[in-house]
Amino acid sequence: MVATPKPAWLAVIMLIAPPSSPGQDASATVLPATPETAAQPARAEQTSASEQLQTVGPAELTSDERFIGRDRAQRQFLVLYDDGNYEQSIFFANRVVELTGEIFGDSSIELANPIMNLASAYRRSGDTQSALATYNVAIGIIEDNNGNLSTELINPLMGLGATYNDAGLHALGLGAYQRALRVNHVNEGFYNFAQIPARDGLTASYLGLEDLEKAEFQQTVQVSIYEHEYGEDNPAVLPAMYKVADWYHRTGQFENEHSIYVAALRMVKQSGGKTDPLLIDTYRRYAALYRRQELPDEAFRMQKKAIDINEMQPEPNVTLRGDLLVDLGDMYITFAYSRRAVDSYSEAWQIFAADPELYGERLERYFSKPQSVRRMAIPAIYPRSSAGRDSVNDPDIFGDGIVMARYTVTDRGRVEDVEIIESDPPDLLDDKVAAALRRSYFRPEFQDGLPVSRPGMTYVHEFKYDKTVLRGAKEEKSDQDERLPNPNEMDSKSSGALEYPR
Repeated sequence: MVATPKPAWLAVIMLIAPPSSPGQDASATVLPATPETAAQPARAEQTSASEQLQTVGPAELTSDERFIGRDRAQRQFLVLYDDGNYEQSIFFANRVVELTGEIFGDSSIELANPIMNLASAYRRSGDTQSALATYNVAIGIIEDNNGNLSTELINPLMGLGATYNDAGLHALGLGAYQRALRVNHVNEGFYNFAQIPARDGLTASYLGLEDLEKAEFQQTVQVSIYEHEYGEDNPAVLPAMYKVADWYHRTGQFENEHSIYVAALRMVKQSGGKTDPLLIDTYRRYAALYRRQELPDEAFRMQKKAIDINEMQPEPNVTLRGDLLVDLGDMYITFAYSRRAVDSYSEAWQIFAADPELYGERLERYFSKPQSVRRMAIPAIYPRSSAGRDSVNDPDIFGDGIVMARYTVTDRGRVEDVEIIESDPPDLLDDKVAAALRRSYFRPEFQDGLPVSRPGMTYVHEFKYDKTVLRGAKEEKSDQDERLPNPNEMDSKSSGALEYPR
């Protein structure tokens, strides 16, 4: 059998692929269209990663052997990819691309999805350049086979946009997502749920470009999509409303978030009455909003309403009750009601401990160690006045600082015995870290249903510091140390008597 020359696009992929990195295969199914998981491989039947590919050269494989090898590499890829071993998965993804080209032809549409999966592996492994090149290869193959308006273009365009955003190239990411949205509109019309992931990607791009107004529009327009499908007063619109509420919460627009919950409560009560279980999530969200606004009475009231409505159901959700009680305890701790917090936590612990086989994961997650429920903010850039500088990642101007502290979380969720055990540069943020920890609150660890103290907790704060400011401060301090005292100045510690250096 005579070997045929490799096509140009495959040469590109071979150049950017690490030839010796072990990896896994790419899927031939359509990739999920979400900005966070753009170009993730779809699941298929998986097998152990210990299966080995045949070492026979491509020219010696029969057609059946190529299909078998492709399927095996595909499953190996999925095992590694799903386990987060993205760098290792690249080898098998490349193998699937190669075998798919040999089976179907070097320009076949069947290559598009395996190449997208390869691009996804590159992106997840942090190889942005290879991911961008590979997504563009997939786009070119789809355009050549199905035209410039094929719906199959949406997923690689989404992956391309996400990769650009990862790299901070938000204008290019915006262009990729806009094209994906245009393709969607041409094929599906203006109102359709399939466009929502593209709008989320556009939100991320606009945020990167610091255009908050356009980012917000991409979120709010999604409510219109749901209303067009279900009607304005249909509770089926709630997911879109809550998503916008999350956006308002994230951007600190509390009044707008509040208005969403008012509308949601009215809608649900009109359709299902005052005990409709759909109200639980709204009240729970309301409570979180009031908690963030530091309005304890309102937060407690809303959280208790969520608990009460769950209890009013013909068959109350036991798991949900435990979760709601943990939330209530966190609110009590946040506002320093330690005794009430422990009571709520203890009741939740009893619920979950009644069936460890069913609720073991919750016991572990909630109570196996202290969990921070309120931590005071510590500067990520020092001094704060340097936070707006464009050169924050310039190693000549900004250095990497660290403070490590040891402390105890008491059985009431308070912090004691704070000790700075390491800092670099020394004494720069030590006091701020220690003060922030002392003012923090934790959900305490529980053992056998009782809260216990946990000594020896550690906290590490990493930050950037402006070397020029720090250098200037040191020079100023050095000048002051060397300066002779001014005889016209009073020494506040000497009751008028001046002291001079010897």
